[in-house]
Amino acid sequence: MEVFEIKRVKSVIITALPFCFYPYHVCLGYNLWSSVQPLGEGSTILDMYDFVLSKNILPFGAMCYILYVSLKRGWGFDNYLPRINTARALNSHIS
Repeated sequence: MEVFEIKRVKSVIITALPFCFYPYHVCLGYNLWSSVQPLGEGSTILDMYDFVLSKNILPFGAMCYILYVSLKRGWGFDNYLPRINTARALNSHIS
């Protein structure tokens, strides 16, 4: 809010507005949009969402986590192993 210099109410509306339309994709994917086949014969809009999430977004997130743990600019692998092998990993913040 401070960065863009907008009021709280306007920022809540801008943020919440897309979430009002997300459920309609699910409802319309089984009804009016059931004839839309974006990935070929027999696929639906929801199959496309499943493909994008499970084949693209989740592996990308896993790669980001692996790079964060293993690179020295992130947590660093030398710091990762001692924390995993002791109970300190659960009780302390990343330093």
